[in-house]
Amino acid sequence: MLHKAVLASCAFVVVVLSAPAQGALIDFELQEYPDVGSRFIDAVYDAGSDTFVADGFAMDYARESGGPLNPISSGGFHITANIDETGDAHGGTLEIIGNVIGFGPALLTAELLDFGFMDGGGSRIEFIFEVTAGPLSTDYGGVGAKVGVVMDVGVSYSGDFTQGFDNRFFGLPGTGQGISGTKPLALPGPGALAVAAIGGLIGSRRRRRRH
Repeated sequence: MLHKAVLASCAFVVVVLSAPAQGALIDFELQEYPDVGSRFIDAVYDAGSDTFVADGFAMDYARESGGPLNPISSGGFHITANIDETGDAHGGTLEIIGNVIGFGPALLTAELLDFGFMDGGGSRIEFIFEVTAGPLSTDYGGVGAKVGVVMDVGVSYSGDFTQGFDNRFFGLPGTGQGISGTKPLALPGPGALAVAAIGGLIGSRRRRRRH
């Protein structure tokens, strides 16, 4: 009986360890402005190195409601992220460069806090970043503010991060058709509150309850 129990336990462990990633999009809301619109994004995930890279062009900047859509010259959009086989992110960066409304060439940099994807696959992926620097940081709420990036990679991924995906035409650089927007987080929903806990918000709330 003990031998059978051990075998059953081992089988359970194997099943759990080999289970596919369970995806979920981030429960957040974004403000409409400001927004950096980026297009023609190459999006590549290498399962062997757990590395996701998105490279494209920052095209325009909408600073406020009713304001002009400001073209970004020499614009670049770049994300790197470490995403394991379960779909969990372990760090990454956002960099937006270019020249717009007197700012540039560095515009906005941020560090990755959270990543979301569609269970069963799809084309939409989401990120939450914390602003670290750049002249656009003031518009986004300053250093430490949270921004969301919603990206349509232009192809359907499987949702299985034991496998890589590549949105480029025959793997050729510069052929990806991904699009994205980069906006500040609005009033936090449950998902955003979980992210804020990383910065100590939950801890401060617990301290307030003790008084």
